[in-house]
Amino acid sequence: MVGTRPGAGLAELVWNALDASATTVDVTVTRTSADAVDEIVVEDDGHGFTAEEVGELFGTVGGSWKHNAPNRRTRDGARVLHGDKGEGRWRAFAMGDRVVWESVTAGIDGRPNQLVRVVMRAEVPDEFEWTGPHDTDLGVGTKVTVVAGMKEPNVLLTEKARTDLTGTVALYLTKYPDLTIRFDGTDLAVGDLIERTAEIEIEYENAYGPVNLTIIEWDAKIDRQLYLCDEDGAALHEQSPGIHAKDFVFTAYVRWAGFRVHESLLPLADLENDEVGPALNSARDALREYFRERQVTDTKTVVQGWRDENVYPFLDEPEDDVGLAEQALFNFVAVSAADAVNRIEDPRSKALSLQTMRVAVERDPSSVEFIMQEVLKLPESKIEEFRSLIERTSLTSILDATRLVTGRLEFLAGLDLLLFDPETAPKALERAHMHKMIENEPWLFGEAFSMHVSDRTLTALLKAHVGALGREDLVGEPVADADGNHLRRIDFMFGRATELPRGHREHLVVEIKRPAVSIGRDEIAQLEDYAMAVSRDGRFDLDQVEWDFVLLGTALDDYATSRANQRDLARDLVHAGEDGVRIWVRPWAEVLHECRHRLQFIREQLQYDPDADQAIAYLREAYPDYVPDHLIDR
Repeated sequence: MVGTRPGAGLAELVWNALDASATTVDVTVTRTSADAVDEIVVEDDGHGFTAEEVGELFGTVGGSWKHNAPNRRTRDGARVLHGDKGEGRWRAFAMGDRVVWESVTAGIDGRPNQLVRVVMRAEVPDEFEWTGPHDTDLGVGTKVTVVAGMKEPNVLLTEKARTDLTGTVALYLTKYPDLTIRFDGTDLAVGDLIERTAEIEIEYENAYGPVNLTIIEWDAKIDRQLYLCDEDGAALHEQSPGIHAKDFVFTAYVRWAGFRVHESLLPLADLENDEVGPALNSARDALREYFRERQVTDTKTVVQGWRDENVYPFLDEPEDDVGLAEQALFNFVAVSAADAVNRIEDPRSKALSLQTMRVAVERDPSSVEFIMQEVLKLPESKIEEFRSLIERTSLTSILDATRLVTGRLEFLAGLDLLLFDPETAPKALERAHMHKMIENEPWLFGEAFSMHVSDRTLTALLKAHVGALGREDLVGEPVADADGNHLRRIDFMFGRATELPRGHREHLVVEIKRPAVSIGRDEIAQLEDYAMAVSRDGRFDLDQVEWDFVLLGTALDDYATSRANQRDLARDLVHAGEDGVRIWVRPWAEVLHECRHRLQFIREQLQYDPDADQAIAYLREAYPDYVPDHLIDR
């Protein structure tokens, strides 16, 4: 098929064999005299197909017996089916321009086994030729021969082709360990390549059941992939993981019944698709958290090893924040150099190396680069990480207010870029990019605000509200909106306590829209619906708590502009109820202007006004997982 990689085409033929109840699949790549690919042969011992099934299987796209398979299992009921779209035979054209199927089925009533032969050619992919059935002495199974005609004929001769196929079928082979898949005569040994596995149950409220994540970390160079699977683990779609997890090689499998229900939408999962996007985003959040913890664990393991050897240069815990910052920076440098340090066998020499590194970090951080480059011979990528860290901050300023202010200024510049830059704004998405940034920057709406909930239901909003008041007992039935929807989600709720009057609190519910969306009647009606749900539900305190609902966007249409400029209401206020609930519609430009105004004095003292490159650098460093792809390499 157009756009299919040779490796993906090979994987489809292997999946077809496994779906045919094969217990052994042999992949052979034959070579020409010039050591290029000549033929790819995939042979299995599955049940094969009969002459009566040829028309159904090869006649049209989607012609597959798997559509009607009971419980989506193989004919013997032993295993879960991988696919049912009937497209696998066309994917074989990614490897060559002529494909031959020779399938043998068991003879009936004492007759010999029966052979059927089917031939397809890339130049006429909708046509096929076939012969049979013929008596044969061959064993039951199917042999597929692809005559090479690829643009990159040698891609299947590399070790990467083997490891990629291993990663694709890894979860299946761990579930069915009695299967054998051979690549050029050698079994795919999944267990030998697995360094670590993890199973994570993802918290995601939905109508289709649990979402589970399997992570396999590899001790091999395997392309990182994320597979969207049904609840039984059958892979339905593959894509890039879309997360920042430096130095980790892994394959992730997300299992959820909803992916099977909405299978046609899986290619759109990254485009803010409401049916499958939230599940994918939840899985990615779990992936990020897992690898953050892994990175912390790896650092702790390395440091603890040095402690056990009595070579770690910090004998006592830091006494203050500056000491903590110094030790943290030392750990960054030392763990980056761990492979080189641990090659030193003499404990005294190892201790001296680490102590020298500590002195350099504390007294002259710039000299550490020389140690890393000339003494420890670290790769340039590690040295660049350290160089960037030293260039951006010094030891004494890590905890200084200067860093806080410059970071905020850079964030504002970066957010301004996402919202208003003609090239960037159309590609900025609400959940994938803006949401995770803003939930960590509550100061945008006031210095005393802190976040209570993010991307949660109205019921979660109630729990956070009554939790702040110490009245968890009020949570019973879920909160519904005007349509009776219990799962409608808000973007953020921020809260703060005011000194006067005593016990008074303010709750700020914020709904954001991506730059491409102009705020209008529908968006305002949605926010009014949320506010109404709070106003009419007696469990929300409207006496001691002020409620402000704010809708933010880069542009307002004529209707929204009219609502935001009413004669008897403050600017941007579209509703002020007698119960104290207020609804605001605000352009992002105003919010950013107010934030810059608050920081104006300090900015002038610092004489610091970040440009676009500095802003992008800050976003890449602070939010590497959420920056749009086209900004990563800018």
